[in-house]
Amino acid sequence: MEAADAIFGSILSAQQTAEGEHVVRESLDFAWANCGGVPDQPLTTEQLERLKELFVKRSTPWWKHVKGLDEAAARQFALAFIENVLATA
Repeated sequence: MEAADAIFGSILSAQQTAEGEHVVRESLDFAWANCGGVPDQPLTTEQLERLKELFVKRSTPWWKHVKGLDEAAARQFALAFIENVLATA
């Protein structure tokens, strides 16, 4: 049983990581495409806030499912995630 857990646990972890990367990428792409930003120009404050809100709205269901969080906690987690991404970009 322990051997099976070790094997399947690592497979599930890898799948969850890949799925998370996909969700983040898709959510960020969606947010960028719909926030009103213009390529090669800085985002306005309003566009940046819209980008964050769109990302949070799009990715929250995944955070709820994977982390087992309620709606409010999942939104906070998603918001903290996108703010961290934007701070390091």
